[in-house]
Amino acid sequence: MGKSESRKKKKSDLSLTWRQVLQIGVVVLLVLGASGYGGWRWLQGWRYDKAIRDTQDFMRLGDARSAVFAARRAAHVRDDSVEAARMLAEALEKTSSMEAVVWRKKVVELAPDDWRDHLAFAASAMRFRDPKLARTALEKVDAAGREHIDYHRTAADVAGALGDNAEAESHLAEIVRLDPYNREQQLKLEILRMASKDSDTAAKARAAIEEFKDDPQLRLVALRVLVRDATRENTRPSLRLALSASTSITQARLTDDPRLERLAEELLAEENATIDDCLTCFEVLRQMRGTDVIEKLDRLETAKFERPAAVGDAMLWLNGRGQAERTIAWAEKLADELRATPAVQFAIADAYILQKEWGLVQAYVEETEWGDLDAERLAMSAIAWRIAGDAQRSDASWNLAELQLQQDAARIRRLADFCVRWGAEPEKEKLWWKLAACKGDQTEVLKRLFTLSMQRKDSAGLYRAVKGLYLSKPEDPPSMNNYAWLSLLRNEDLETAHQLADRVFAVDPKVGAYASTYAYSLHLRGRTAEGLKALAAAPAHNLNDATVAGCYGFLLAAAGDTEKAQAFLGVARRSPDLLPEEVRLFLGSGDRIDRSLEVPELRIFSDHP
Repeated sequence: MGKSESRKKKKSDLSLTWRQVLQIGVVVLLVLGASGYGGWRWLQGWRYDKAIRDTQDFMRLGDARSAVFAARRAAHVRDDSVEAARMLAEALEKTSSMEAVVWRKKVVELAPDDWRDHLAFAASAMRFRDPKLARTALEKVDAAGREHIDYHRTAADVAGALGDNAEAESHLAEIVRLDPYNREQQLKLEILRMASKDSDTAAKARAAIEEFKDDPQLRLVALRVLVRDATRENTRPSLRLALSASTSITQARLTDDPRLERLAEELLAEENATIDDCLTCFEVLRQMRGTDVIEKLDRLETAKFERPAAVGDAMLWLNGRGQAERTIAWAEKLADELRATPAVQFAIADAYILQKEWGLVQAYVEETEWGDLDAERLAMSAIAWRIAGDAQRSDASWNLAELQLQQDAARIRRLADFCVRWGAEPEKEKLWWKLAACKGDQTEVLKRLFTLSMQRKDSAGLYRAVKGLYLSKPEDPPSMNNYAWLSLLRNEDLETAHQLADRVFAVDPKVGAYASTYAYSLHLRGRTAEGLKALAAAPAHNLNDATVAGCYGFLLAAAGDTEKAQAFLGVARRSPDLLPEEVRLFLGSGDRIDRSLEVPELRIFSDHP
């Protein structure tokens, strides 16, 4: 063989070797890919199993927060795992997280055939106060599940929360049938029946509950519901306890009732009676015995409480009944941790304010932090600085307080009530205006501002109040008229004012307030003669009203009948109740009103019901 042929053969052998390498490489890649995918699957399975084991271990140790993290890992690895979703829901419930409801819902979506999961979904919804969602969940429970006692327990709670007492009673009765030795459920059934409109049913239930007083485990609950029931039966409307600012805590007086008094004494004597129980009993006994209850107030210091805020509530109750010194003495006996809770701190500061110890108030609120009640702390600081004469610091504290209050209507209203209690008039008024700007029906506070502005002859404040009342009730004739009149006087929103003036006059042209607003509106539109005609047609007694008479006199003078105008302007001149704008309109800016003359009771604006 020649050298040339030898080189060709070697080249051919070399080419064959590269093809083989390429084939082997492809095979290797396929093998590696397959093994890699299998490895990834194995790794994911290992991660899932470990997360499930970790969740179980943490739950067994009572570490719910760590269990939540572990269960989330499992649910992330396998988002279609019923087990992971169920365990995550259980862990979230242990931490009182509303997210538990979301995961309970996912469980029933993944496994819709297990009635226990639907029942757990309903129970979770009830735990987080969503009875409508709970009822929807219960509707998915099958016939087999509806035979179970746990179904009836949850269904009774749902029906009760939705106000369906008949359905709740039906489920409770079934629970008692299935578990006849369960005294707690029997008591719940009798409590429900005691609220029946049928007097015989209620009386039998009341007698049955009396027997539960002999059961050491249920005696406290039985006494509690009997006292509340007796209170409700004693007066209409029922006794309403005020655990906040109000010093007048009842809507109707309790009448003498030996049974109610006896029950209150028994509840007060219970070792495990709560602070709320004590306050209920104190109020009952206070009304029936007068001041005799004072000797029992020390009972508050030994009463049980489920929430620290109950201690603050009790202190506020004492403060509102002239017992601020007792509150301060009690506070000194409390553990530091309890005394540092916002509700107790607020009550202590309230006691200092009621004692007019403004220096102590300032020192106390400046040295503490009140968490969720920090806006109230800042408000107290603002009041104390104002009384001390430091307007700059007062304004700074107040601005921070308003910023923290935001548009929380309930909180603003509560703080305004306390300002009334403290005699803090400037702060009360600011809060009323802030409340008036909140969403919802603020008619009541707007009426208060209406009255306050009228007393002060504050036309700017009055305009804000009547505008708010009109916007809240745009079809109410008095509100329409008041807004139209003030707008015309102040030369604001004239287009709306003219439209409203036309509308209210059409409602009842015989009402003097409506006629005068309409007449002045016509005058401003260049139709003075029509305005005079409208006023002249109104009943004569309307002209005893200073505003109506003044408007009539003004229009007469504008029409050139100055002699006739003087008689009606005289009525306005003798009135002490005109607003500055009305004085300028009817009498001229240089005239003075003779307030020494006797005048009849006058009505400037339309009354608000």
